[in-house]
Amino acid sequence: MEKKTIAIIAVIAVAIVAIAAAAVTMGGGEKSKDYVYYYGNGGTLGGETTYQSTSTVCEENDLFTREDYICTGYNTKADGSGTAYSEGANVMLGTKLYAQWKVDDESYLSVGTQNKHPDKYNLYWEPPRRPPSTSMGAESWPPIL
Repeated sequence: MEKKTIAIIAVIAVAIVAIAAAAVTMGGGEKSKDYVYYYGNGGTLGGETTYQSTSTVCEENDLFTREDYICTGYNTKADGSGTAYSEGANVMLGTKLYAQWKVDDESYLSVGTQNKHPDKYNLYWEPPRRPPSTSMGAESWPPIL
């Protein structure tokens, strides 16, 4: 082969590689329209934070788990400002859904979890106060130390 032919083949090969790389880079954020994409949004599913389904019925709220939280449904925006979907709702393929969470109040009331989220609960114990007068039985109350 002549040098000119080899140079043309090399240029074509480089162009093909560049076009393929550009297609991968540009298409990296695109999702297939063959699935509904679920994002844990802080929750996990067997260690994974995403899940894809071919079903057009919204998955159950317990798909993802998150300690001390309850999944209340899904939304097209992670911050909940998009379209909300509840369990069993119809979903179009290609939709991205983010789990929505609320604090599990019961988990905070169990022993040992009160200090996990001090911004949510400020639990403390206050002793009973003495009645203001003896007519309410103040003499039967223990003395204030």
